[in-house]
Amino acid sequence: MGGFLMKGNSFINRDLQFPSHPNPYMFVFDLSANKIQGQIPTNICSFFPQLRMLNLSSNILEGNIPPCLGSLKSGYIGFYLDLSHNQLHGGIPEKLAKSDSLVFLRLSNNRLSGKITPTIFGLNSLNFLYLDGNNFDGRLPSIDITIVRLSPLMVMDLSNNNLSGKLPRWISNLSELTALDLFNNQLEGSIPRDLCHIDGYRVYVTLFIENPIDEKVDYTTKRSSYIYKENILKDMSGIDLSCNRLTGEIPFEIGKLREIRSLNLPHNNLTGHIPSTFSRLNKIESLDLSHNNLSGIIPIELMELYTLEVFNVSYNNLSGSIPYQKAQFVTFDESSYMANPFLCGHPLPKDCNEPNSPSTTTPNASYNEEESGLMDTYVFQVTFFVSYVIVLLVIATILYINPYWQRAWFYFIEHCTNTCRYFIEDNLL
Repeated sequence: MGGFLMKGNSFINRDLQFPSHPNPYMFVFDLSANKIQGQIPTNICSFFPQLRMLNLSSNILEGNIPPCLGSLKSGYIGFYLDLSHNQLHGGIPEKLAKSDSLVFLRLSNNRLSGKITPTIFGLNSLNFLYLDGNNFDGRLPSIDITIVRLSPLMVMDLSNNNLSGKLPRWISNLSELTALDLFNNQLEGSIPRDLCHIDGYRVYVTLFIENPIDEKVDYTTKRSSYIYKENILKDMSGIDLSCNRLTGEIPFEIGKLREIRSLNLPHNNLTGHIPSTFSRLNKIESLDLSHNNLSGIIPIELMELYTLEVFNVSYNNLSGSIPYQKAQFVTFDESSYMANPFLCGHPLPKDCNEPNSPSTTTPNASYNEEESGLMDTYVFQVTFFVSYVIVLLVIATILYINPYWQRAWFYFIEHCTNTCRYFIEDNLL
């Protein structure tokens, strides 16, 4: 297999120049991490008709993405394209978005703009999609769910763009999806409950390993941005919806994502309680719910999360006692709970036994969110109905057994009726 590997040599070149004759044996072309300027030649595909990997990332390239890159056929292996960290503008060429050979596409940190082409989410070959750090705007497109269900997409990073509107429900039909990053957009609405049906653990790197591909996924967890590579990818899964405009409650169904490692929801407008079903996330390492409008207590069930290394619920409206300092919760300091005026207990300076401390439910009186709201309404309705019936039965019984109260009751009814009639005649008629 032929290859041209000149990564990280600080080459300075105004324009990319290729040989005068096509090279059908060139399969890998890597000029990443240099200082190459100018545009990518529109006829690059005619020079390398059998190209399987093109990596021109981390240069100073500008202009548009050549549409011909969507016509390269790489057989069963697939086509790997990395043009990230340049100054490319325009949009994603329609021909590239419809390529049936594209396996890996990284266009991160360019100046691309416009709406994201819908067809790219339904490709039957694409495993990795990185469009982060651009200027894509508008709503995420509507797509035929039957097409999306067949997509092998495993990693989708659309963070740091200007996307708006609601989270589309078709995301939950990406059956192989394991990492979803929508950080720092303008998304709104509630978190779809369907999103919680993503399995979040089926990741298999299908790229051809005989080529020099350093596949990695950048993902923020444990307060830092970590890089997950190759075999480690099968153990990594996460959802990042932070820094958007999401509202409503956190779906308790998120507890079904048992293989998830990182869940980031800070800097939104989420309300309601922290679901106790989070205790089922038995592989989670980072849980960040800070800077929202969450209320209620911190469920004691969360102490079952023995893999948890980062826990942040600061800047909310939580109340009650912080879970006992056992297991992983021993490692969380005051910064994990700050700016919750009604929280008390170590490591916060406020003692729950102080007279001025709010009278709140202790962690031992935790609840199950998916039932508590419905149960409270149901109990109230039943209690009200039963009380109403009892009062009627008591009145009817007294009137039945006591003639004096019968006469008094009928006199009272007659008096009220006459009073209302006279009032209407005198004031209205």
